Amino acid sequence: MRRVVKIGGSLLKSPDICSRLSDWHKQQEVAYSLAIVGGGDLVNAIRDIDSVINRDQVSKVGKVTSLDVEARLEEAEVHWLCVNLLTHTFNIMRRRLNWPAIETREQLEQWIERPSAFGTTTLVRVDTFYRQSLPSEVKEGDRSMLDAPASDLPENWDTTTDSIAARLAKLVHAQELIILKSCSVPDGLTLTQLSDAGVIDRAFPLAAIGIDRVKVERL
Repeated sequence: MRRVVKIGGSLLKSPDICSRLSDWHKQQEVAYSLAIVGGGDLVNAIRDIDSVINRDQVSKVGKVTSLDVEARLEEAEVHWLCVNLLTHTFNIMRRRLNWPAIETREQLEQWIERPSAFGTTTLVRVDTFYRQSLPSEVKEGDRSMLDAPASDLPENWDTTTDSIAARLAKLVHAQELIILKSCSVPDGLTLTQLSDAGVIDRAFPLAAIGIDRVKVERL
């Protein structure tokens, strides 16, 4: 079985994250797993800055100044800025966990062909399969399914690593997707209800359609 696991970025702050993940893995059905790491407080800092910059700053005469307008960030610009930060959380988690790691598109393609060559659980850098544009060195004839446009996910705050993990699960034909959170996850709620409650992102219920088994749980 193939599985994709999203490790919430907030879990990076847990001093016992390694032992908690090890205990969690022992309780899971045996599978070849790919794991990605969320952005945690790094992305939250961008979210806070974005909310300040993009909030209407009204002058005393009731108008938004030209400086305020020029300072605003486009939604897609902020989205890809946050995606770029995921390289740093990947590197941090890689140092803390003794897991194999995938850092290139070619390595991920090799995993898809033969996951047993990498070990039980492998950490994946998000930009190996989710990027704003195709690297210039990749020629038209060399493109693979990993080079599909990223436009299937909203390029705004509706999309977090929850939905990016769902995209990876579809790309590698995973039978199971597990989203590990640091927050409480109420029992018995649908994905839409979990999204409405802010447990998972707003794009996730649609992004996860077609995946055989989807779990959202607290680590």
